[in-house]
Amino acid sequence: MIIVQSPLRVSFFGGGTDFPSFYCQEGGCVLTSTIDKYIFVTVKYRFDKKLRIGYTHTEMVDRVDEIQHELIREALRITGINEGIEVSTMGDIPSAGSGLGSSSTVTVGLLNAIHTYLGQPQNLETLADLGGTTIVANCPHCFNSLRNEYPMYGGSLQVLHHTEYIARLVAQGRLQPLEEVRALLAYHDPCYLGRHNDVYREPRALLRSVPGLQTVEMPRHGQRGFCCGAGGARMWMEERIGKRINQERMDEAASTGADMVGVACPYCLIMLDDGARARGDRTEVLDVAQILARSISDRPPVRPPT
Repeated sequence: MIIVQSPLRVSFFGGGTDFPSFYCQEGGCVLTSTIDKYIFVTVKYRFDKKLRIGYTHTEMVDRVDEIQHELIREALRITGINEGIEVSTMGDIPSAGSGLGSSSTVTVGLLNAIHTYLGQPQNLETLADLGGTTIVANCPHCFNSLRNEYPMYGGSLQVLHHTEYIARLVAQGRLQPLEEVRALLAYHDPCYLGRHNDVYREPRALLRSVPGLQTVEMPRHGQRGFCCGAGGARMWMEERIGKRINQERMDEAASTGADMVGVACPYCLIMLDDGARARGDRTEVLDVAQILARSISDRPPVRPPT
């Protein structure tokens, strides 16, 4: 059985919020519209060949095309599942056209659960065959899945985010930032690295190790950080109501006087760079590793004593 918790992205600028009033009207589970709430999507094997779909209603059908819930029907169709599976969610999430803009959340969670159900055993076998002991991930979402979800199904490798690994190399003296990088930088905490996994210290330690670099915190940072705008599958959707999240975040970065924004997530890098371009300013958006690379000298590092 695979259980995936899909985060609700709450936007105060339009779209992306699941309002309790909808559930009061339509029935189902009432979820408060606050950050870090989840829709739990469960996918598990059935010994018979039936397809059982559970939300605010229950469907028991023989064929995928008989499923009434359009998101689940299409998800099963495109993943090639035809029989012997049970899919359930906490509530009936509104589909496109409902005006709530939240169908992307359950779609991503559902597809994540299905692909995990189909592919995770194969991934674990592949990782075991490689014979490694540590995985380094530059994507906080991959980092979260490998670190927190794979162990539930037999994964036993050490998982590090690339900022943790690079911070270790700097602390050991194996990487030495020597060249000055003259800039005032505001660091943006990625949601899945910060709030979901409490990795705050290492990225900031790396930035402090760079000569000439000054740092400043945005008003919303650390445990009270703010999304880059890619959450809830908005990476692939256009905001059509209110202000774009990435522009709001870059406005916040600009308010600090920073001329550089540091990130530790490829999605954040794209979203905030787009936000900077939309503002028409010259704020540079870089991954922490890119900033460190500018400071690494061609001179060989001094090896620490053994």
